[in-house]
Amino acid sequence: MAADMKEILKPDNKVAVILTKICDLAILNILWLLTGIFVVTIGPSTVALYTVIEKMRSDTVQGIAKTYFKAFRESLKTGVCLSLVFWLFFGILSADMYLLHRASGGAGAVMYGVCAALIVFGIMVFVYTFELASVFENTVKGYFIAAFKLTICNLPLSILVLAVNIFIPVLFVTAPGVIARFVVFILIFGGSSVAYVSSYLLGGVMEELKVKS
Repeated sequence: MAADMKEILKPDNKVAVILTKICDLAILNILWLLTGIFVVTIGPSTVALYTVIEKMRSDTVQGIAKTYFKAFRESLKTGVCLSLVFWLFFGILSADMYLLHRASGGAGAVMYGVCAALIVFGIMVFVYTFELASVFENTVKGYFIAAFKLTICNLPLSILVLAVNIFIPVLFVTAPGVIARFVVFILIFGGSSVAYVSSYLLGGVMEELKVKS
């Protein structure tokens, strides 16, 4: 039994690797929640989140907290700009949807659908934007242009990434009882696990861009 436990605890053991990644995702999620609670820090905190995940996937991360805060500081200026665009884009569209929902008539219903479609498309673009910001150096405008093109050029993949990112919010609206049962898990792993899956799905696209650049 003792020999088996020693084998499991070896750093290169598959079980140990999986357990380490689970713990790292928990730490990463808590850091992301704590640093992203302010309006202007959602950008740099999410860029830092994706940066650490990129390094986790390539096994080059050297301390979750150390890597996270380093990425947070380095992306602060760009991240704050991303935060402002994020809140303006989704804030204006959400307000429009609220007002249009209360309006009557076919035109209001059409505009409501347009706003909803823009929000859906915006989610896909922002996921690409944060992933790009964690891998490449560019301007805020450059990130959004590249993300816009990648979203359209890889539409099936973009839809899959969208599904991953809206799964918990949709479940929260449609089945709050299910969310209540897993609220602890979501608080500990929610954001980081979604980002990890998104980063994994976009990994091939990022590798192609690295080769081209």
